[in-house]
Amino acid sequence: YHGYFINHACQPNCYIKVMANQAFLVAMRQIKKGEELFYDYSATSTDTKDTWAMKCKCHEYYCRKEISGFDSLPEDVKKKYIDGGYAPKYILK
Repeated sequence: YHGYFINHACQPNCYIKVMANQAFLVAMRQIKKGEELFYDYSATSTDTKDTWAMKCKCHEYYCRKEISGFDSLPEDVKKKYIDGGYAPKYILK
């Protein structure tokens, strides 16, 4: 599974789109040649801080310092992911 080799970032350039029980990595914006691909692990997780959390070391300007489930995201980030179509349907149930 190649998804193990894609890192997290609090300001990702990709998201995971689930279609027909398959997950695809999709660009959120134009990707520059040689640029590393990132997605926000929290955008695909139904965990809570009680069930799973880890320190974030993405070093982005707006780093949240902790990764957990979708419900742990700040409201503005949740809205961005929902409005942009970046949140998988199973997260929104």
